Amino acid sequence: MKLQTTILIFTLLISTLNAQQKLLRGKVLHKSHKTPVEFANVYVKNSSIGTITDVNGNFTLRIPLNTPEFYVSAVGYITKEIKVANQTESLTIMLEEDILQIEEVVVSLGKNPALAMHDSIIKYKKRNDPSNITTYKAKIYEKETYLFTGLDTGFTENVFFRKHKNAFMKMEQDSQFCFPILFSEKIYNKYTQTNPYKTRIEILAEKKDGVNFIKGNDLAEFVGTIDVNFYQNHLFVLDKDFLSPLSSTGPIVYNYFLTDTSKSNDTTFYKIKFKPKVSRDLLLTGFFWYNSKTHAVTEIEAKIDPRANLNFIQDFRIKKSHQLIDGSYFWKNEYFIFDFVFLKKQDTTIERTTIRLVKTTNYSNVSTDTIKEVAFEQQNTNFEIIKEEEATAKDSIFWQNNRSSQLDSSDLLAEVALQNVNKIGLVKVTDRMADMLLSGWIKAGAIEIGPWESLVKKNILEGFRFAFGARLAPHIAKRTLISGYTAYGLTDNKWKFGGTIGYSFTKSKFHTIHAKFEDNTISTGNYKNYVSYIRENLFVRDEQSLLEALLSHKENDRVYRLIEAEVMHIKEWKPGISTRLFYSYYEHYSNKYFPFTHNNQLLPTLINNEITIHARLTKNENVSNGYFKRRYYLTKYPRVHLISTFGKYRIGSITDKYLSLRTVVEHYYPIGFGKLGYIVEAGHIFGTVPYLLLEIPRGNVSYSYNRFSYNLLNPLEYANDTYVNLYLEYQTNGFLFNRIPLLKYLNLRESFTAKLMYGSTNPEHQQIIDFPERTTALNGFYSEVGFGVTNLFQFIRIHNTWRLTDSKSTKTLRYIFQIGVHVEF
Repeated sequence: MKLQTTILIFTLLISTLNAQQKLLRGKVLHKSHKTPVEFANVYVKNSSIGTITDVNGNFTLRIPLNTPEFYVSAVGYITKEIKVANQTESLTIMLEEDILQIEEVVVSLGKNPALAMHDSIIKYKKRNDPSNITTYKAKIYEKETYLFTGLDTGFTENVFFRKHKNAFMKMEQDSQFCFPILFSEKIYNKYTQTNPYKTRIEILAEKKDGVNFIKGNDLAEFVGTIDVNFYQNHLFVLDKDFLSPLSSTGPIVYNYFLTDTSKSNDTTFYKIKFKPKVSRDLLLTGFFWYNSKTHAVTEIEAKIDPRANLNFIQDFRIKKSHQLIDGSYFWKNEYFIFDFVFLKKQDTTIERTTIRLVKTTNYSNVSTDTIKEVAFEQQNTNFEIIKEEEATAKDSIFWQNNRSSQLDSSDLLAEVALQNVNKIGLVKVTDRMADMLLSGWIKAGAIEIGPWESLVKKNILEGFRFAFGARLAPHIAKRTLISGYTAYGLTDNKWKFGGTIGYSFTKSKFHTIHAKFEDNTISTGNYKNYVSYIRENLFVRDEQSLLEALLSHKENDRVYRLIEAEVMHIKEWKPGISTRLFYSYYEHYSNKYFPFTHNNQLLPTLINNEITIHARLTKNENVSNGYFKRRYYLTKYPRVHLISTFGKYRIGSITDKYLSLRTVVEHYYPIGFGKLGYIVEAGHIFGTVPYLLLEIPRGNVSYSYNRFSYNLLNPLEYANDTYVNLYLEYQTNGFLFNRIPLLKYLNLRESFTAKLMYGSTNPEHQQIIDFPERTTALNGFYSEVGFGVTNLFQFIRIHNTWRLTDSKSTKTLRYIFQIGVHVEF
């Protein structure tokens, strides 16, 4: 959700300052049979100005005023020169086949020859997939450019930019301006082996110029994690799952066409085009070249259909080429381009402000010869990144001699423009706004105020609660965390407060220690905040939000005062394996709404101490480290948490010990035409404990939908010592709505949910504190199911939920209609 919010902020801001304008547009057709020519190159010679045609042969292009001609070319066609003089805005360009490049294709009755070639690709996929190479080393050059495009000539005259015209790029007197926000380059050596898995990256040179916020936040980090391999059945891009055209199930959803042949030496290459059978599905359109001798794909180019059910993406293209190294195919070049817009439009003849992200990767000096062993400087690891001390100080001569592809004119202009971008006042303001929304903190010099999402809450004990929090700014205390807050409830007229101090040991691996103290009001069952294990990437600190408070259908009276002191040590041992060790001290206080009693005797305070060991396990997961926080990116493997807690409690005259074991598994997996997500929480508590220390399933008393709670369960309705909680959600990305006339244009998406629970409870627990009224031991199953529609106006979700068990009880709702905020691509 953070990346989407970043795009929304920047595109909204720039779009309000930019007027729309028409572009030169046209259509490229096959001269003989008048069919569209897809992916034809339309360009101005000896410049970086150009575009390609879409699946219907259409293109849009802004031509510099003094340009006499432009060119149109495509594989298998004769390049055509188009004179600009006296041309209208709308052109029809006919391309003639280049007979010398075309070899006759014999097509017999029966199976589509393109499908036969697709079958051969699948048959030899294991041999030709570069990811199956067991050992390799390569020198890699990466270049990334992020900029605003579609800015008209009057944009620089805006009051915000009038004095900063040198921050814009203008291509060869073109009337279109670009506003760069990031340009980066990196050269590194990569050594990889698969058995045992080891990867070592040596960064030889690195430089990055751009807007301060972008340089150090999720946008650059996110794009850096994109790794598309078309040989895999599923392509995970932008947290979305695209079915690959080289998937074994591709013929079910794609149409394939044999369109061209070309011969080199003794090998014939076939060009196969592919396009979705349903344009709005998350599929790609494009072409690939097939080697008839090795049955490998040597080059592939793909893009999304502009009508696809995808938010914020106006254009998304991928080009990849493979090279033959030591008898095996390996990557050669990769090219990604993304155009982000706040409101996606299908009319491509109108130029709009977009955030364009371009990433180029080149592989050179590749060797797949056996490497004896990938050596590491650090022990007990299988992944290591080493950066040369002078990596960020390389001079221009080094870059010129070591780039595998030289900078083009737009790259050079971006480097010059970025030296002035951070001086613009509007950029500084936007930088702060985006940082506030994504980090949760408002910068104020040496301190930061927040988190802003926790400034207002509401519950029966406090009423409306207003809070003020602050921390020492990260740029002041780079490895030290000092933060605190105070809050006041309008109903109980009491102050609450808390604070945290921490220290980070290293930047290469996540390794921190911190201590905190809080005197706060919490919901019953939330004192351990187990939900944080399954919503790791969200910046909201707990599941109660202002939206839930405003949309509550009844008061949550299961709240009480909690004093907490904690010391925690967190360490990443190797990629995918990290641990937490912490000691916690808690004081739980009874109140008039929620008293602790036994045999009609009031027990004012429960005190417990705990030592917890938590291990987090996963595989092939990309991460980025922030300020005392880690962000995890999509992985196709489950995330597993193992939590073991040994504790001791005292209430009244009773003192005892207990042991809690808990497992949390979270996994999102592509299946069918959508994505299945499941979360399992299972555990057991050994010993006899007060019900406050039992497993209390998360309930919801709000018309705001909560993904990680049982939405028709009352708070503290059940308390269990043995439990299995299962959350299922299947998202189809509009598979059904995409096929319904009229509705398909709304880009609606379906969501099916099922939330199940099994629990049991030893009755001896009630001998310590009486269970409150309306609280029972489950000793069986609970279930609720739901159907939702997401992506209304790109960020609203509505959901219907039905309770299947205990639905006749008068103490709970049987059905609820809820609304929520749900932002995704």
